[in-house]
Amino acid sequence: MPIIQNPDNGHELTLAVDDVLFIEDMLEKITAENRSGDNWRNSMLMGYMRILFIYLSRLYTEQFSNNDTAPDRVLLKKYLSKIEENYLELHDVAGYADMLNISAGHLSEVVKAQSGKPAIVHIHDRLILEAKRLLFHTDHSMKEIAFRLGFEDASYFNRFFKRIVGNTPAKYRNHFREMYH
Repeated sequence: MPIIQNPDNGHELTLAVDDVLFIEDMLEKITAENRSGDNWRNSMLMGYMRILFIYLSRLYTEQFSNNDTAPDRVLLKKYLSKIEENYLELHDVAGYADMLNISAGHLSEVVKAQSGKPAIVHIHDRLILEAKRLLFHTDHSMKEIAFRLGFEDASYFNRFFKRIVGNTPAKYRNHFREMYH
């Protein structure tokens, strides 16, 4: 469903009064059904949830899919694609702006307006995702992971990770390995 997959990187639905009323009604029905001990409760819950997700997907499609060819939407998609291709080597917005032949300021404005997040956050999010993957699935040292992610200094990687995640990479690794092993 589009509302879950978020293919257009939509970050906020605009709800009319009728939309709010419909959603509130569905949530009340879901809450009441969840509290009941009636037969077929799970089937009813699934039905209500399906209706709610279809409704929200319709709103999502109306509000975001029509913007696919808008120049700003295209620029956001190009930026996200460039991050995916180059996040290991390139960690600054200016570098991506150069690749896209625009100014860093313009890129930052468009990305923030289209995605709801500053341009640098998209880069950091991709680096953190890969760092978490490497921490969980490999036995590489922190220094090896830092180097693999394009950080020349392991201590800088450690501070970067802790600032965003709230824990050091080592604590993150230990916590999740204890949880899942």
